[in-house]
Amino acid sequence: MAYRDIERDEKYTADQLDAQAARGEPPTAVNGPINGTNTYNGNFGSRFQTVFEAKTGYHLRLVNAAADNRFRFMIDNHTIEVISNDFVSIVPYNTADLRIGMGQRYGVIVAAKGLTSGNF
Repeated sequence: MAYRDIERDEKYTADQLDAQAARGEPPTAVNGPINGTNTYNGNFGSRFQTVFEAKTGYHLRLVNAAADNRFRFMIDNHTIEVISNDFVSIVPYNTADLRIGMGQRYGVIVAAKGLTSGNF
């Protein structure tokens, strides 16, 4: 399989960067990596996949290391219990999706459901 460094040579052309810089705007990323993987332009890369055991809770640590982008994290048909923000324990709350600002870190618990209708 051929290896291509999409991050370096295909993310932006010089013309795209020059036009954004002329307007005083930083480049906008088209997506963000999850455990170092994601797709680009629908043709390159792969999405992060992991296996959850049904009816088991998983502690995830989510970090937005971006300088100019906010992320929205969700897992289809699952509720996320938010338990910490920037390494500080908080009163836990449940949500369907979590919006993560630049530089923010969240600790969450995801309870894997016993769904058999497909992968999420």
